[in-house]
Amino acid sequence: LVGAVLSTIWSRLLKPYSSRAAGNDARRWQWLEQGFLTETSYEDSGLYKLAKQMAVELHQMTLGELPKFEMYEQGSQIRRSSKSIVANFVEGYGRRHYKAEYIKFLTYALASCDETKAHLELLHETGSLPSDRFQYFYNNYRKIGAMIYNLRQSVIKEHAK
Repeated sequence: LVGAVLSTIWSRLLKPYSSRAAGNDARRWQWLEQGFLTETSYEDSGLYKLAKQMAVELHQMTLGELPKFEMYEQGSQIRRSSKSIVANFVEGYGRRHYKAEYIKFLTYALASCDETKAHLELLHETGSLPSDRFQYFYNNYRKIGAMIYNLRQSVIKEHAK
């Protein structure tokens, strides 16, 4: 019974407002399946969850594992860039009905992801970050970057129509 009620609410009340044209439904469902978007909140997206988890772990690592001289210089920079990924994705999601704004903030998030990877490389190459920790963070940030890039490309394609 609950499923039928939710289905009815979705089909009659919410679905007509979920996209501007019937052709957008297929793309929207693809984004949902890939974990990029949900009907209710950015908080349920796979991209948000991974980016936030990595920002928290990176924050803890920079305060607990880096040498003191790196904690306030490179550590501060990498903490800001990793948190910027999350913040820009969330702000872009909030502006998703304005496609140019959404694309702009996804671009900022992607740039912050690249900045975070560059800081990881510098920490590793200067001997401040062990190889195993570098590989863990770098691989996750590569995945986050790919997710942002693919989402941005999908939004750009929809925007061009």
